[in-house]
Amino acid sequence: MRKTKRDAAETLFGILQETEALAEEQPGNDINALNELLAQFLSQDKISDNLDKQAIKRDWLNGTALTGANGVRRKLAAID
Repeated sequence: MRKTKRDAAETLFGILQETEALAEEQPGNDINALNELLAQFLSQDKISDNLDKQAIKRDWLNGTALTGANGVRRKLAAID
């Protein structure tokens, strides 16, 4: 392998390692992002016509878990 390709590959590998390390240090970011997406989606006017989505929004507002077997995310995916 040429030196420039090897250097580029090593640089990329180093960046990947740093990114993975940062992601492990901040485990709540994925849940926070999911929570923000759900807030945006469930606040749309068009869900007022859908009883299933209204129930999911009510569950979410009452603190039902976002992920897991009975999580809001899974329930929403099942009806969309």
